[in-house]
Amino acid sequence: MKLLSLALLAVTTSAFSPAAFTRSASTTQLYGEYGASSTSFYTTTEKQDSYLSLDEVLDAKCSDTQVKSVIKDMLEVCADITEALRTALVTVEGSSNTFGDAQLSVDVIADNLLWDAVKKSPVVREGASEEDPIVRD
Repeated sequence: MKLLSLALLAVTTSAFSPAAFTRSASTTQLYGEYGASSTSFYTTTEKQDSYLSLDEVLDAKCSDTQVKSVIKDMLEVCADITEALRTALVTVEGSSNTFGDAQLSVDVIADNLLWDAVKKSPVVREGASEEDPIVRD
């Protein structure tokens, strides 16, 4: 029994060693040096006491006022989605989208909020989504 426990311990701890996170030359470099997922990234930027406001960043990086408007609208609806999903129960809606994925309640909530925001936008003329992929006015 002690031998089996020791062998399991050796196998388990090796999974957390730096060598466990090494990638072959053929894999992508998106994973970072710490084995993070491809949706994570690392930066060498130091923490600052304050940061530019969204308006300051957009003024410096984006000259198109309509694009600025859409960016602000989409960030606003992202905040609304975040708030809505904090209390939403994740359930299967009983239907699937055009791509065959089961629709979850949170997908439908987010989709509805995005469509509401787009309908109010003076800039966005048409759109489509995963839940409703047909381009609509």
